[in-house]
Amino acid sequence: PHADLAARLLPGYDFVDGDGDASDPGCTTDLSSWHGTHVAGIVAAGINGFGVVGVAPEIRVLPVRVSSCGGGGQTAILNGVRWAAGLAVPGYPVNPNPADVINISMGALAACNSVFQGVIDEVTSLGALVIAAAGNERLPASNSSPANCRNVMSVGSSLDNGDRASYSNFGSDVDV
Repeated sequence: PHADLAARLLPGYDFVDGDGDASDPGCTTDLSSWHGTHVAGIVAAGINGFGVVGVAPEIRVLPVRVSSCGGGGQTAILNGVRWAAGLAVPGYPVNPNPADVINISMGALAACNSVFQGVIDEVTSLGALVIAAAGNERLPASNSSPANCRNVMSVGSSLDNGDRASYSNFGSDVDV
């Protein structure tokens, strides 16, 4: 829960616990604790006199939890991406608020596999923009999936002066 985002949250889904509470419980031993909330704030923090203003302060946020402190499995991630786009996911409720933009702030050192590419093709054919982290391994982003999949906007990390962060993946596969 975050005061700056509360008014912008749509009903989401938790593909880790299998319920409608997509809130991020955080991890006390994991440096990526509350990462989804952090990214949502960069995007959607409102104009309200405290904190920062997001790059799109008027948008709504559809929270979809697909990982826990130990990471996330491919099935939960793919189900979450499909559900976020408004596609039917057997065994889960229908999402009445399909997302226009789907952010995947995670990745693995791997080629884009055909299953992941198929889901990305499916959701982008509906008009959704899929954004993925370029990765944090100091390697070419072409080694990091899903950033290396077709039809994915790959985002690297930069410092406040615009230079590439030392840990960020890099190369021609990074779009932003």
